[in-house]
Amino acid sequence: MKASKVFVSILSVIFIAALSLIIVQPTVADETSVVISAPTGGDCFPPLGNWDEDTKTCKLTEEIDLSSVGGDGITIVSDGITLLCNGYSITGNGSGWGIVVAGVSGVTIKYCNVHDFAIGILLNGGGSNTVNNNTADSNVNGIYLVDSSYNAVNSNSASTNAHIGIILIRSDNNTANGNDASNTSGANVVAGIALDDSEYNTLNNNSTNNNSGTVQGVGIQFQNQSDNNTVNGNNASNNSGGYIGAGIVLLQSNSNTVHNNTADDNSAFGYYDNSTDNTFKHDECSDNGLAGSVPTGLCSPQQ
Repeated sequence: MKASKVFVSILSVIFIAALSLIIVQPTVADETSVVISAPTGGDCFPPLGNWDEDTKTCKLTEEIDLSSVGGDGITIVSDGITLLCNGYSITGNGSGWGIVVAGVSGVTIKYCNVHDFAIGILLNGGGSNTVNNNTADSNVNGIYLVDSSYNAVNSNSASTNAHIGIILIRSDNNTANGNDASNTSGANVVAGIALDDSEYNTLNNNSTNNNSGTVQGVGIQFQNQSDNNTVNGNNASNNSGGYIGAGIVLLQSNSNTVHNNTADDNSAFGYYDNSTDNTFKHDECSDNGLAGSVPTGLCSPQQ
């Protein structure tokens, strides 16, 4: 068990360093971007989309394919806009952002399929936005919040990405409920959901399974004083890494509530906690490779 703790300590430092390198600043639209703004809708016009000035709603009516030219997909720059993609896809070439909410509030994004970007959906600044029922798969990062609070990120698919499914950086008082952040697979460190310096968030009933990294694969990870969050009813199983695979990891993150979660069949640990005053209750941790939890006693049954 002591050797296991040493492995986790080393790999935790690697994971923190990796995350600190991907904090981004607001994007600047280029010639390939669609900019949606009130009151006229900006670039939301036929055949791309239909604009309703009364409700400030843009409804896409065709695909946006940037696979041959790159750049960002859609940039939203006014408060209160609703983007309804109606299942149409926004496809990139591995760079840029699929949909960017750039420092504004009260925006709603629904029914969008965003693929093959560095970041699928980005909330950068602002707050009180809604990102529900979207698909942000096959990007480097699926859904990314930075300096953005009081958002609802619910019932999305953020799976099969290359680094992180859903990430919150310096973002407080958000809800992320009922999302699928599974099957992330890539080099070095991988996570389904990650919080960095983010407080008072609620993560309920998310799936963060089968995430695999060449170094570390984790279902849910908190780090860098991500305090006072609630983690309830999530499944963080079958995660694996070349060195460490774990279900739920708390690094220097205190006073969190971790209840009713499942972390089975991870390659190393179900739960790892090196912090203080975190509360674990009714958490399951069966058939993990090295131990149910570190320290022991966080979950039941222990191996």
